[in-house]
Amino acid sequence: MQNRWFANRGQVLQLIFAAISASVGICVFLKPGNFLKSLPPWATWGLFGVAIGLVISYMLQLFFRTPALSTEQPEWLKVQDIQFDKTDRAEITYKRKLRIVITNVSGKHILIGPGTNWTPDNVPIQPLPHPKWQMEGPGGWHDNSWAAEESLEIHLRPNVTTRIWIGLHMDATEDEVRRNTVTRSLGTLIIPIKVDGTSIEHSIHV
Repeated sequence: MQNRWFANRGQVLQLIFAAISASVGICVFLKPGNFLKSLPPWATWGLFGVAIGLVISYMLQLFFRTPALSTEQPEWLKVQDIQFDKTDRAEITYKRKLRIVITNVSGKHILIGPGTNWTPDNVPIQPLPHPKWQMEGPGGWHDNSWAAEESLEIHLRPNVTTRIWIGLHMDATEDEVRRNTVTRSLGTLIIPIKVDGTSIEHSIHV
């Protein structure tokens, strides 16, 4: 998002009024008699009107200004852990995996998926149509307890944790994943969620 010098047109006009008033003030201070005598009556009253308008506009802005709109999305889901999973077993297709552990911190029931996607950044991936979610088991995610089944769509209650895995390229290493985790340059998880009947695309950068 680009930085803006002025939030609205009112601030631009206020700056113009301030510049005019400051110029007049300097002139009056330096040569008060000559300056005022050289102005026609309508110009003198106009300058006073500008000064009064500046004061009024500033007071109105103080009383009626609205807070700036936040561009940050609400924190529906919170990343709890990021793990690198490696195996060389022949029967396993995805031998290098990135596992992301996520908790519902919204205080609401959330429907996640289907259609979750991953956009890689610095770590190449092994193509996967759509990642699947795995709910935490009875022992809790802290004890690495996970349900056996994986699903494209899950209902996640408040304060309940789930995880998802991304297939990484065979050359991916634990050190590479760790370094990119620190700099949050692994990639972006794009999660379609539904909260209170409203569909939202929630992005998590890791």
